[in-house]
Amino acid sequence: MQQEMMLRDEETMELRGTYTSLQQEVEVKTKKLKKLYAKLQAVKAEIQDQHDEYIRVRQDLEEAQNEQTRELKLKYLIIENFIPPEEKNKIMNRLFLDCEEEQWKFQPLVPAGVNNSQMKKRPTSAVGYKRPISQYARVAMAMGSHPRYRAENIMFLELDVSPPTVFEMEFSHDQDQDPRALHMERLMRLDSFLERPSTSKHTRMCVFVCVRG
Repeated sequence: MQQEMMLRDEETMELRGTYTSLQQEVEVKTKKLKKLYAKLQAVKAEIQDQHDEYIRVRQDLEEAQNEQTRELKLKYLIIENFIPPEEKNKIMNRLFLDCEEEQWKFQPLVPAGVNNSQMKKRPTSAVGYKRPISQYARVAMAMGSHPRYRAENIMFLELDVSPPTVFEMEFSHDQDQDPRALHMERLMRLDSFLERPSTSKHTRMCVFVCVRG
């Protein structure tokens, strides 16, 4: 507001001003014209900046809208193909819009005025078992060994012990060879032999080492 008043005062002073010559009037009006032209260019630049900002914001909004549309279509596809219709209807019937928070919420399963003590408690598993089991099944398990009523350890299998695999290795002893080098050579041969793949992971293997000199 103060800036507008100052501009009006400047215009009033220019209108009241007297010029001593025509040249002075031309110079003053040329200066005023340049000032107005500079203001015009500044306004145009500001308008262009606002237009570019508007385009960027619009593109961001369009991209966000497309992303939300794709996500919504994916969720609709999952609901229609993997959720039973009756379960979907249960969820839809519980939804309501909270106008104060502007969010969709679920209605509670139990109304606020209903006494919770009137509701039945969820059944719990029998103590000592992994799942619920009847009294008849517990008595049947105690009376016999039939696996019909067992909850675990239904079948006992004996270990399948395979016969051992025996290998024999011979090493020659050279008097002229360094004992440390000979020992390293034997260890390397033994390691390479033990790293051979076995036919079964339960196979037992025995190695007999014979040194001949």
